[in-house]
Amino acid sequence: MEKNESMTSEQRHGMIEEIIKTEWDMFQHVNNIGGRASCQDDWETFHIMRTSQYENWTDDLLITYQEFLQKSEREGRNLVAEKYGRMMKYTEPDYFKEMIEPYVPAVSEEASRTIDEIISIILPWEIEFCRMYPKLGMAGRPVLAAGDASGFTSVETYARGEMETYPEHILKMYLAYMQQLQTEGKSISVMDREVMTRLYGYTSIADAEASIR
Repeated sequence: MEKNESMTSEQRHGMIEEIIKTEWDMFQHVNNIGGRASCQDDWETFHIMRTSQYENWTDDLLITYQEFLQKSEREGRNLVAEKYGRMMKYTEPDYFKEMIEPYVPAVSEEASRTIDEIISIILPWEIEFCRMYPKLGMAGRPVLAAGDASGFTSVETYARGEMETYPEHILKMYLAYMQQLQTEGKSISVMDREVMTRLYGYTSIADAEASIR
């Protein structure tokens, strides 16, 4: 599939499924400090969470990311393991510096600046989503990195860890897309939750919010 060539819904679905299957295979080879995590056996939740993200990506982003994912796989690079390792830069900085940083590609200054720009757009969306849907917000990750201390990785830290695995050209594409949504008055936080709640069987985000007692 060439970039700038529109995909059919069937092609998009197939590509998203291929991406998620590759990531799931990588997830199976993540070695946790405390042993295998229960979420590594929870395909349904993994599939829903990743589908919620990728269904809202543009065709070009999907195509470009799949190319990068496949290239990384051929090179023996586990992007999912790396993502969780990179999160420790913010949650366990000493461990990260000694045990992870020497073994993962360095993040360039340009990539870091781009990630900061993306974070500055998505965090207000997350904060606003939690204001509009407080029960769903409480049921999810804390938004800001300060919430990492609660024992749950925040949206901010998770996003940074994942984006730090992306090359600069994908980060630039993603930033441009976030800026486009911002201009259009849309929120990726709402868009992702619309897919997520549908996949969990709810008719809407409001329906999911009302179901929480």
